[in-house]
Amino acid sequence: MGLGGVSTYLAHLANGLAERHRVILFDQYPYVSDYKAVSFLSTKVVRESVLNRPWCDRINWAVAGALSKSGISVHHWENSRKRYFLKVLRKYHVDVITSFDKYSDKLVLEAVGGSIPLVLSLHGSYDISEYAKLTDEEIKLYEPLFRQVKAVVYKSACNIRVLDHYQDLHNILTVKRIFHGFTAVPPKGDPAAYRKQLGIPQDAFVFVMVARGVPEKGWKEAMDAFLSAAATSGLNTHFVAIGGSEHLNELKQAYAGEDRIHFTGFVEHPLEWINACDAGVLPTYARTENFTFSVVEYLFCGKPAIASDHGEISTTLDAGEGKAGILVPNKDGKPDVAGFTAAMMAYLTDPVLYRQHRSLTGKAFGKFDSKRAVEAYEAVFRMVTAGGKAGD
Repeated sequence: MGLGGVSTYLAHLANGLAERHRVILFDQYPYVSDYKAVSFLSTKVVRESVLNRPWCDRINWAVAGALSKSGISVHHWENSRKRYFLKVLRKYHVDVITSFDKYSDKLVLEAVGGSIPLVLSLHGSYDISEYAKLTDEEIKLYEPLFRQVKAVVYKSACNIRVLDHYQDLHNILTVKRIFHGFTAVPPKGDPAAYRKQLGIPQDAFVFVMVARGVPEKGWKEAMDAFLSAAATSGLNTHFVAIGGSEHLNELKQAYAGEDRIHFTGFVEHPLEWINACDAGVLPTYARTENFTFSVVEYLFCGKPAIASDHGEISTTLDAGEGKAGILVPNKDGKPDVAGFTAAMMAYLTDPVLYRQHRSLTGKAFGKFDSKRAVEAYEAVFRMVTAGGKAGD
């Protein structure tokens, strides 16, 4: 649960599945779990982790350290987690497992082998693209996993190119593309009240950015582009940064003199803040960017997005008859600040364009309907538990 956008997706999917099934979420490394994603989990989802027996985990950690220093074993701690995972499987009589990252994939394979059907949900872990490449050693290392798995779910073509390196994967019954499912309560707070908290005038045009607080999401580039657009246009405009991290704290100090850039820090319900703004921004250059929940959240709130033409963001914004936002190509692998400035200027000075893009947000969001994603996963689970054939 500490994987950024993947954790959020997992939480949305678990909540949807839990309406009709018993869902057990095994959190492999709960000490670094994403608080936002964990807090979003429905009470119907059973969360299992070593935090349920912290004293035992502390003892195993200490024993592992002592054994490692003695040169006897370096795997005691991981083996203890595998044993606990098997205990959880027996306790709940689990029918099917779906795993969301290569580290949990490894745990499942080593602990279970092929005794319970395994569905891999591939994201950025095995990506092969212009930004990521797997070594020959990695290809060989992952082969036992892909020869045990019963089905593969993916979001982007780069997620599954690793399969091209293996012959005769007859064990895989289906390889299916399923878009993110998104469930959330529509924001109900008064947008005016949220603006008032930050001292933003009600008639201002407000850009907002929500993302993990790491440089690769393009926080600095977004702020620099905003300041340039604000200075050039001379219009009443503000920028709201939603998130908490050391990087954002550093930016808060660096832009302390800019009274039109506002830092909220970590907030429990970012949708309420997004709803109080006019357009989302995401100048990301993260190498494993595929579909990003930031842009999906913007669309859910009816806000068009100005974002990097990177990963699957173009597909995310696609409304069939156009894009619910403006795509800005990265330049030499980094966000094009001038391009983002021009895009912001377009929304500030062309209200017709802005309203047109805003009107497409609902259609663009439709592909991320949670019910559709849950039903697609259910079909895959039925296939693997029944031992169906590809195409069933």
